[in-house]
Amino acid sequence: MMKLIGIILLLLSNLIYAQKIIENDSLKKYSFLDLKIKFDNYYYRDKTKESTLIAKYFLQKAKNENNESQIGEGYMLMQFDATFTDALKYIDSVKIYSTKLDKKVYPAKIYLLRGNLYFKFDYFKQALDSYILALRYAKENKNERQIAFTELNIAFLQNYIGKYKEAAKTFRYYLYNGKVLYNKSV
Repeated sequence: MMKLIGIILLLLSNLIYAQKIIENDSLKKYSFLDLKIKFDNYYYRDKTKESTLIAKYFLQKAKNENNESQIGEGYMLMQFDATFTDALKYIDSVKIYSTKLDKKVYPAKIYLLRGNLYFKFDYFKQALDSYILALRYAKENKNERQIAFTELNIAFLQNYIGKYKEAAKTFRYYLYNGKVLYNKSV
């Protein structure tokens, strides 16, 4: 009886492994942009198993091609489904690869990611500290979209901790001046 259960478990694990190989093979035909779109489609529909598989494939593809900018993007995707500790490590890896990337976007983007992670796990002081750094770098680089997103994230934090009037000012401002949010420079 134990041998039968062992054989069934072995067959099931081989089947699952074969399925993952097939899924990875099916991802080969996609560009990095296509993979990001697929990741978003799965991630925002709460299909974390699929989004995690896509993020891992994305990162491995970037490493295989020695594409440093995409390696940074791969680590960015990896942090979305990770535990708090692992997500911080992935964001630190993004920071390492971002030194050669667009200075108008980085390092503000890293601090935005870090702030969002802290906020997600209820570390509000660290979230605010990260958002303030993101805002500083976004202003230094005159990146209006990042300034807007950072100010909105700070407003969400203010709203969450009960500073409704301060948050409302920012929300109202971007309600009527929100076209900067659709600029694709972040």
